[in-house]
Amino acid sequence: MHRRKRSLAVFIFPVFAVAVIAMWLLLHPWGGIAIRGPIASVSINPVVSTNRSVRPRILPADPLRHEAIESLGKTRRTTRHRRRTPHRDTTAHQSLPMPWDRPANVSLHAPLLDAQDEMAGLDAAFEPFEPFGSVGQTVAVAKPVSTEVTPAIRRTTSDGRSNAWPPTPALDAMLTDGLEVVAARGWIERVRDGLAELQSYRTLGDHAAGQTLDQLSTLSTEGLAAAEQLADRGEQLKWLRLAHSLQRRLAVWQPIWNTTRQHSMQLASSGKRFTVDTAEVRRRAAVVAKACEQTGDAAAWHRFLLLHRVSDPAMPTDAAARRITAQRLLSRIEWDGLSEAQRQWLQQPAVQDLADAVRPWAAGPVDYPRLLQQLERQESDAIDLVAIDVAATTQTMRFAAGPQPHQVADAINAYYRNANLRVAISETFLNRLLPDMPERAEPVSQNILGTRIQGTSQIASDLRVELLPSPEQWALRVHTDGQIHARTVGRNGPVTLRNASDAQFQAHTDVIVDAEGVRLQAADASVQQQTYLRGLQTDYDGVPLIGSLVRGIAMSKYRDARSRSQRIATARLERTIAAGLDQEFEQQVHDKTQRLTDQLLGPLAGLRLAPTVVDLQTDQQRLTARYRLAGDWQLAASTPRPRAMSDSLLSVQVHQSALNNTCERLAPSDEPRAIAAVAEELLEMFGRDASAVPEELPTDVYLQFSKTRPVTLEVDNDRMWLTFRLLRLTREGGLDLRHFIVRACYRGEVDGMHARFVREGHLSIKGARMSLGQRVAVRAIFNKVLNENQPLPLTSERLAEHPATAGTEISQLELRDGWIAFAIAPQR
Repeated sequence: MHRRKRSLAVFIFPVFAVAVIAMWLLLHPWGGIAIRGPIASVSINPVVSTNRSVRPRILPADPLRHEAIESLGKTRRTTRHRRRTPHRDTTAHQSLPMPWDRPANVSLHAPLLDAQDEMAGLDAAFEPFEPFGSVGQTVAVAKPVSTEVTPAIRRTTSDGRSNAWPPTPALDAMLTDGLEVVAARGWIERVRDGLAELQSYRTLGDHAAGQTLDQLSTLSTEGLAAAEQLADRGEQLKWLRLAHSLQRRLAVWQPIWNTTRQHSMQLASSGKRFTVDTAEVRRRAAVVAKACEQTGDAAAWHRFLLLHRVSDPAMPTDAAARRITAQRLLSRIEWDGLSEAQRQWLQQPAVQDLADAVRPWAAGPVDYPRLLQQLERQESDAIDLVAIDVAATTQTMRFAAGPQPHQVADAINAYYRNANLRVAISETFLNRLLPDMPERAEPVSQNILGTRIQGTSQIASDLRVELLPSPEQWALRVHTDGQIHARTVGRNGPVTLRNASDAQFQAHTDVIVDAEGVRLQAADASVQQQTYLRGLQTDYDGVPLIGSLVRGIAMSKYRDARSRSQRIATARLERTIAAGLDQEFEQQVHDKTQRLTDQLLGPLAGLRLAPTVVDLQTDQQRLTARYRLAGDWQLAASTPRPRAMSDSLLSVQVHQSALNNTCERLAPSDEPRAIAAVAEELLEMFGRDASAVPEELPTDVYLQFSKTRPVTLEVDNDRMWLTFRLLRLTREGGLDLRHFIVRACYRGEVDGMHARFVREGHLSIKGARMSLGQRVAVRAIFNKVLNENQPLPLTSERLAEHPATAGTEISQLELRDGWIAFAIAPQR
């Protein structure tokens, strides 16, 4: 993803926060009026992810754009960019149906899915198993094939290592560094003693290890509580980091101890196997294929349920492909993003029978001592490729038999695949963003009790947002308060009435964002109105006697009908205001969310790795959203995020894993690409003008990135390191370099409402057998891409110049423990 200096996805997420806020700028002078039903619902069509979590995708529910993100991503990929053709599940992608390609008489659409995005994070060396046939085709096979499957627990290692609990070098270094905190020294010594005792046990399942783990857990809790009491912020952070580091390890260690102590070592290492009849799997897949025909979208359901894979006779010969295929199928069936109709359809016996048949394939041997060592490597180096193994093992444990492996998987998911993007927006800032409502004139034309009324009204109104506390959704109430001054003329027969009216109205609409999407509750309005008679005329005013008689009768009827007509007018006004708000809100959500799709989710959909919401919360002061940018086979955040100050109006924290995970999906690794084209494409994808590409950027340089960790960011100690791993760089004239790394260091800089990253020091060029001249040539090229005189902007001019940010400043730009933290607060 990071193909030049502006490629840093750091830019995305403050923009993301602003874009989310922009959705709430859906309030401006209300337009047309229409009466709606009790609830106007805007549904969401998310990109498929097998993570079970809520996903409020702010998208319009336009049936002609059934999969808005998917089609937008495809359109961008094919018409705006010359993109690489990434390796992906060929049969699932080449004939990927778009909304306009789907049958007109479909009764139940299947979710669309890009296999590359689904399997993001798998080792690039893994080639998805390509089938030789599919359901409904005749395949030459001599006889049914059976395979033996190993249970998902292995408590002995394959290389004869000791089963002792692993050393913890990263934690040990933190404990040594923590001795500077005087109040923590006694606690640190007790933790060291506990770790030494744990590592002395010869087996993971040693009975005594349980007591040691309990003691360490108590110390972790005590450390967190004691650290909060420290007055010195630096010492507090150091102790909190220590306690959190111990806590996340214990969250995984304890269920592993529970798992490994359930059976003896001899039984666990006996290699017990059970047999699965693949002919039965193919039979059940054929039954599901017939059921798919009833949906009218059979081909898409075949792809979604991977029927072409599970029914292929060659599947049993490839254990890795078999396991991945089964895990993908089971994850799709359990995906929380399915519509209710899709979920019910997938619960039918035929689909569940197929899931039961392939479930043993999803299991595999888990080497727990090795898993623990891999986690320690991950703790020492967050971009170590061992993260791929940890994530893959976690997927295997998700589908293992028995609850114990599931508990280990859940712990890793909670502590090593935590949210890596957090956005918080205060109620105060939301109200700052609301536009001023100018007074406007509206025509009046209606009929009340046979009187035709015409005239004009002057409307003045104000908006405000009120947050409605909720632990699992965004909930806010948008209030519209105003006054209406009208001057009207009513005509009924020979009588003309001139009236003036003053009305005060209060209206509100509740906006809910939850697992089902964005829901607009029906607007509620109340009106208090008073009407004044300014004059009464008749067609007989100039006629003696008759004129007075007609005026008297007209005035008498006016007084008799005044109360009733005012009630009718007030009720009608309430309905009109409420219906107008309903219509305006629905239209504004459509327009603003379309803009959000085009400006932000469109690019992310093009990357096919959209954020998944971990949770949404509303308290009395702010809206909070926590996102995870990670595929099922990728890790995410594990360290505690920096906290924003309590008076922050807007705060964003993004973990380096969010950026690195996205990079793996974007950086061109299949073939060399022109460096200028890479830079231009990236700018276009994120809504920036391609003319911003530096003119001095060479046009004859071609890059090819590594397949794994092509571009990474590492954040710590107020510095950000940007690393490019290149397989090849070529330039016309003879330059042809292989396998080298370019590394740049940046520091954060704040000036009022402007935040930027400034390059610090020289570029680091590392490569085996690179001559001095070659290093100089590479440095010259990348000095133009990562120009030290051109800082990387973290905030946009649009944000700095917005009226809502008047009197504010950037109160936080913090880089530590893998996190980039950014916040806006009132000027101090």
